[in-house]
Amino acid sequence: MVVEMFVAWSAGAEARVEILSISIKVIDTFLVATVFYIISLGLYELFIARAPLPGWAEIRTLDDLKTKLLGVVVIALAVLFLGEAVTWRGEGAILEFSLGTGALIAAISVYLSVKR
Repeated sequence: MVVEMFVAWSAGAEARVEILSISIKVIDTFLVATVFYIISLGLYELFIARAPLPGWAEIRTLDDLKTKLLGVVVIALAVLFLGEAVTWRGEGAILEFSLGTGALIAAISVYLSVKR
């Protein structure tokens, strides 16, 4: 797999964009899996029993769970925008997409800062 990526990387700019697009999609999938993992650990810790978690991952209330989830959502939105920006070919409305993504991130940030 790594050798194929290096061969494709040396093939040209179009192949590089494709490799970056696939890599960003893999990272996005990893972030979604992380969201599900954090939610499942949080629900387990809230309703079943204490889980052996590191200090940064301890969840004591539903608000803690929401905060962790929103943090990962912000990162996932940033990765999603990065994927769109890398694969943008000049068509479509990237400005509107970026403004919408930025508005979501700003709203989540304001919510988290007010909540604290």
